[in-house]
Amino acid sequence: MTRLSSLNEKIKNLGIQRSAASVMKNPESVNRVLRLGHTFERFGAGDRAAAQYEYADSLSEGLKSSKYAKIRLFLKEGKKSPAVTEVKNFFALASNDTAMVYLLAYNGFNLSEIKQYGYDGGGGLDMRKYNRTYADYHQEIGYQSYLAEKFDQARISILYGLSYFKSNPRAHFVLGEIFYKKGMFREAGFHYNIAGEYMAAEYEIRLKMAKSFVMSKQYERARVVLKELLKIFPESDEYASWLVKTGLTSAEVERLGYTDVKSPFYKKKRPSKAVPAMQLQPGGPENLLRQPPSGVNVPFYQTPPVPIQL
Repeated sequence: MTRLSSLNEKIKNLGIQRSAASVMKNPESVNRVLRLGHTFERFGAGDRAAAQYEYADSLSEGLKSSKYAKIRLFLKEGKKSPAVTEVKNFFALASNDTAMVYLLAYNGFNLSEIKQYGYDGGGGLDMRKYNRTYADYHQEIGYQSYLAEKFDQARISILYGLSYFKSNPRAHFVLGEIFYKKGMFREAGFHYNIAGEYMAAEYEIRLKMAKSFVMSKQYERARVVLKELLKIFPESDEYASWLVKTGLTSAEVERLGYTDVKSPFYKKKRPSKAVPAMQLQPGGPENLLRQPPSGVNVPFYQTPPVPIQL
């Protein structure tokens, strides 16, 4: 066992011992029992945590906190059936509890399902928060599918998530990557452009957007992006070479400010002032998403993802 592992084990044991000692002093304290359960859960002892939550639940009728803790643990461990049973019990106590709605949305339950389990639709539910939370679940599923190179499944999940919350730059960036890999450059540029509106300082996104524009023969749009990038990094051979691919000559690229550091006449210049982030085109993502680019398989914007086993 390494020194770091040994230290972590000591911290774990000390945390459990302290929480357990607190419970021993007052075993009827729901808060102390729940705290011990949280400690077990934090250190990966799910079965022990569940036992403490169950014990806390038995100490007081009508207690929401212990049921909430059990549900959260079951969902974390992928135990959907016992989680749903506890959700129904929870809503029997508090049918308008929105904290439970957000927890369920975070784990991929849609609002129709949640109402079937007993939520009455009250409690001042923030639909924007719900939509974003629910979207994050599907976009994370899509991102993991992308990492596993399951691109079609990733695209379906991410597009479904975007139908609930459109302004997620990472989701648009991943879609740009997927479409670029598939050779759908117009669609790739569309999503890179949206991602770039939120992450304007990420020059790699802007370069990929420019490449997509070039590959889809949108040369003027590519030039706009590449010229701005060249102002920031005038010594970049890559920016210069892609500008040439838009139809400019090498001389024209040099007049735009490109500096060939390999030239025998090159003299190092003093650093220039920072250039403010460029304004990407066209406008906001809300308007863009209303009219997807030609070639996008539009039904995917409305098709739910494949069932996810929790």
